[in-house]
Amino acid sequence: FSRLEQNRRGLSLVVGSLAEAIREATEKLRAHVEREGFRLNLDIEDGLPAVQFDRDGVTPLVFNLVDNALKYARSAGTREIEIGLHHDNGRVGLRVGGHGPGVPDDQLRRVFEPFSRLGEELTRTTEGTGIGLALVKELAEGMGAVVRGCNSIGGGFEVRISFEATC
Repeated sequence: FSRLEQNRRGLSLVVGSLAEAIREATEKLRAHVEREGFRLNLDIEDGLPAVQFDRDGVTPLVFNLVDNALKYARSAGTREIEIGLHHDNGRVGLRVGGHGPGVPDDQLRRVFEPFSRLGEELTRTTEGTGIGLALVKELAEGMGAVVRGCNSIGGGFEVRISFEATC
């Protein structure tokens, strides 16, 4: 994370279809997600424009988002992780979310800060260091994408990453 933050890790940006890289990352995760008792739903819209991205950066980006969704949705009634790739106002939008408790509105911006963890230290029930979403933000912004988090209608938290279409 430190090397990435200091731009020592050079991203190898390519222009192309993000769909194939998202499919590959999702398939690598599917067995792990199912072992955790969840279903992984992938929804990729046809005809998406090309975007600029780092092929090797997409996998850890998706892994961190899915891992985060798994952690916080363990006690959810709906044990599904959603990954979607769609047109997004002239851009290509990636969204990953689960059906966990969501994030308090006043903490939505903080979730992407390094070492940021929600809840009180003594009562927190999820494990982790708090760098997963910060890493996602650094990777996505290194690819020229915009990242934001929001609470889903009906519960859960979703990360949306918007990539600029190249044509």
